[in-house]
Amino acid sequence: LETADIPQMRADALASLDSDQMLALSTDHFRAMTTEQVRALVTTVVAALDDDDIAAMSTAQLIALSTAQIAALRTDQILALESADFAALPPASIGAMRTDQVVALESSDVGALTFDGVQALRTDQIAALETADVAQLSTAQLVALRPEQVTALRTDQVRAISATRLPALTSGQIIALETADFAGMSIDQIRALGTSQIVAMERDDFIGLGTDQIAALLTSQLPALQTEDIAALGTAQMRALDVTQIPSITTAQIVAIETVDLVAMASNQIAALTTAQIQALTTGQVRSLQTEDLVALGTSQLSALRSNQISVLTTEQVVALESADFSALTTGQIAALTTQQVRALETDDIVALTLAQIGTLSTGQIQALRTDQVVALDPLDVAKLSTEQVAS
Repeated sequence: LETADIPQMRADALASLDSDQMLALSTDHFRAMTTEQVRALVTTVVAALDDDDIAAMSTAQLIALSTAQIAALRTDQILALESADFAALPPASIGAMRTDQVVALESSDVGALTFDGVQALRTDQIAALETADVAQLSTAQLVALRPEQVTALRTDQVRAISATRLPALTSGQIIALETADFAGMSIDQIRALGTSQIVAMERDDFIGLGTDQIAALLTSQLPALQTEDIAALGTAQMRALDVTQIPSITTAQIVAIETVDLVAMASNQIAALTTAQIQALTTGQVRSLQTEDLVALGTSQLSALRSNQISVLTTEQVVALESADFSALTTGQIAALTTQQVRALETDDIVALTLAQIGTLSTGQIQALRTDQVVALDPLDVAKLSTEQVAS
């Protein structure tokens, strides 16, 4: 049978040849077949062809193969195909491949798939991809992944996505990722996430992050966390925050921090709070601060406390403050001290008060002073007292 005779044969006549007769044909014979003849080949014959016969097929012939014929190919036949062949295959053919055929693909073959070819992959095919295959995916191919395909990715596959390409994932794709996928991300991947992607992450995703991942969050990423995300963070995660990250937390996020988490934070973290963040603290949060945390605050931070924050300080917190802290308080803050707090002041604290601060003490506060506190008052302080204060 001459090569030139092949195209002249009827497709059904050629298809009637058994496997032995087909195997007797040369690669030139196969290359000479029309697309109609190729499509007419029964699947058992296709599966019996030599690798060289498959490799000899033109792109047009491969495109002509039915989904059943594609699914019938052996894995070594798959290996005989070029990356350009997979780029040319219609989406239906890609979606028809067996998982073992997908496993047999070279990374370059996967990288050659078109947008539609990527979208045609079944979820079990996606899960069958090797990590090197996923790493080969371009930005356009990653964007092509349907949400259910993203969900089908294994954790090690997600970790294989380049940090430079990860930001291309849409919010819908980020939502499709599972909590374990985020927990398995590298530090570079965590830092590569955009603010819109951070917003798209779910509460459980943040709960699942490791302390090293929390510590790796950029100051530009932290403000993107929802208040419920901040509230969901555990004590170990909150304690993992670096002092350079603390100032980037928004005031709304500050309010959302659970009391138990605030208590667990280190003194240097509390000391890193900005005055705006200090003012945003709820009275419950202020009252929960450890004495060492309160002492760690600078005078500018203490003077930023609102009057209602001052009035809820426990006597233990008041006693823990330094004399210099009291002298830095505004007259409005001094006036906000409760009589119980005033009575808890140490004599050195009383001595440190300025004339202006002494002048703002109410008659009730004056009456609350202990004898040793009164004795500690400087003559100038006493002279500053009004007749109403003295009369008290």
